[in-house]
Amino acid sequence: MPNVSKDGNMKQKFLNESPPRYIDMFSQSVVILSGFLQQFGWAFFSFGMIFVWVFGMQSTAVNVLKPIGKSVETTGTLTAVSMTSASQNEDNIYRYTYTYIHAFREYEGRSYGTASDKKAGDQIPVRYSQKHPERSVIPGMRRAVFSAWVLFVVLFPLVGLGLIISQILKNVEYLRLLRFGTATKGRLVDKSRTNKTVTINDVSYPVYAFSFQFEHNGEIYKSKAETHLTERLEDDSQEIILFDALNPTYNLVFDAMPGGPRIDDAGYLKPASPFKIVLFILPLLCILINWIGYVLSSL
Repeated sequence: MPNVSKDGNMKQKFLNESPPRYIDMFSQSVVILSGFLQQFGWAFFSFGMIFVWVFGMQSTAVNVLKPIGKSVETTGTLTAVSMTSASQNEDNIYRYTYTYIHAFREYEGRSYGTASDKKAGDQIPVRYSQKHPERSVIPGMRRAVFSAWVLFVVLFPLVGLGLIISQILKNVEYLRLLRFGTATKGRLVDKSRTNKTVTINDVSYPVYAFSFQFEHNGEIYKSKAETHLTERLEDDSQEIILFDALNPTYNLVFDAMPGGPRIDDAGYLKPASPFKIVLFILPLLCILINWIGYVLSSL
């Protein structure tokens, strides 16, 4: 809806504060965590890390930092054979627990494989590290439930992490312009539909590219923005533009900034709405998931 006053004229929203502008920590955090792609990144990263902790941390890849190296082979005794909940090529994976002696001291080890012809009490060969005798394996088996190939699951959280980092860096720059940028007004000179869409609740919305023109020190500059929320950039006859006074080509359309604070009638920035706390849910959930994963993998 256009920003119209009681007398029927279009209101002119303006930013009266001069830089540096004060922005409370909560409002700064809202700006940094805003944006659909970033929130999607947090969701994708959190979901992907579940598979990393469940599968990746139970793969032989984690033993890269604890190699056996130069080894010694001895005879050990199987103390238990149990079937895990995992399988490989439709074959059940078994856990083999065994003991062996080194330097008059008994060590316990675990190896994993699909063979089930062994039983507790059997004598089995054991290969262990000369430098770290607590590291061992039954020849022909592995030291973890899964092979290293399951690490492909790390691709999912990496995609999410890439989105998170790129959007945070972009939002930090937005925040810098919000605090220190020079404010002016820009006139819409072009609006065109892109080939991008945003899908929300199974409904696709086209993304439009906007181009605004503003003047600084007698020169004309352009500020560009893309959004599917076209009404945000069409509710004023001219839009607020924030730019770097030393480099006006580095600029931002205020209403296109994700999570940007509101402006009161006097032209001053208002604190972010308390409801914006929902932006913290996915990052906090991500921290919780990874903390639980770390604790469980350390047991």
